[in-house]
Amino acid sequence: MSATAAEFTERLQELQSPEELKKIQRVFKSGAASIMDKQGRSNKTPESRRKELFDLYLRRSDRINNWDLVDLAAPFVVGRYWRDRLRTDPAVFQASPAAQ
Repeated sequence: MSATAAEFTERLQELQSPEELKKIQRVFKSGAASIMDKQGRSNKTPESRRKELFDLYLRRSDRINNWDLVDLAAPFVVGRYWRDRLRTDPAVFQASPAAQ
């Protein structure tokens, strides 16, 4: 029997208690952060994909709700993206007039 992700999730919600659903959500979040980290670490990841990972991380930062997720993905998703940007375009990091 095969099921779509939506069908699988719906079935889990029918069977699980709220506490167990929270555990499952934590696993999915840490899995997603781990995949992002592995792609961010890889030297084979193209710059366009690094930008996608960075944008996704910032767009979904509301879901990054514990330090384990930050520690897992931030160094190579956010940090490496900004490091690479600094090397190619140092002007990106100049302070804005409002910050001076």
